[in-house]
Amino acid sequence: MAPALDSALRRGSNECGKKKKRVGPGVTFGGGRIAVDLWKTAGTSARHFFLTHCHTDHTHGLTPSWRHGPIYCSPITARLLKVMFDLDDSLLRPLEVNESHQLADFCVTLLEANHCPGAVMFLFESDSFGTVLCTGDMRHDHRMEKMFATEPAFMRLQKLTIDHIYLDNTYLDEKIAEFPTREEAISE
Repeated sequence: MAPALDSALRRGSNECGKKKKRVGPGVTFGGGRIAVDLWKTAGTSARHFFLTHCHTDHTHGLTPSWRHGPIYCSPITARLLKVMFDLDDSLLRPLEVNESHQLADFCVTLLEANHCPGAVMFLFESDSFGTVLCTGDMRHDHRMEKMFATEPAFMRLQKLTIDHIYLDNTYLDEKIAEFPTREEAISE
C-alpha cells in the first residue's frame, strides 16, 4: 500500500473488519443521523443521506418515490441519479468535490475516489462524533497517490487523525493476488 494512504489508515480504526449479512455497503453513524449508501430507512433516525456513487450495490433500496430526506453527492452523481431514478430536483444536493461543506453540526469533504464518474469518498468531521472516512468504492493507484501530493483536500487528509474508517473492502482479500488496472478492465 502506498505510504500516504497507509499512514492515514494506521491512524484510524477499521470499523468494517467482519463481514455482515446485508445487501450493499451502507452505514449509519453520528447517532444514526448520517447514512452513507443506505436507503432502507426503517428503524433509523437518519436525516442526512450521502451517496458515494451510482453503482447498484450502493443504491439498493433507493427508488423514484424516495422522500426520506435530501441526498448529498457529487455533481456528476446527482445528474446520474436524475436520469436513473427520476428523483425530484429538490432532493438532490450536489456538493463540489475536494471542498469542505458545513451541514448542520458537521463538516463533510468529498474526495475523488478514482473509481467511476462521480465516485467520491466522504470525510466527515464533527465535535460530537470525531473524524469519519467513508471510502465507498475507491481505486488506490498511482493516480490517487498523486492526489496526496497535489490536491489540498488530500494533503490535509494526511495530517488528520481518522477516528473511524468505513472501508468498502469488496476486493481487500489476500486471495486475490492482482486486481486489474483500469486500462486492463476497459480493454476487456
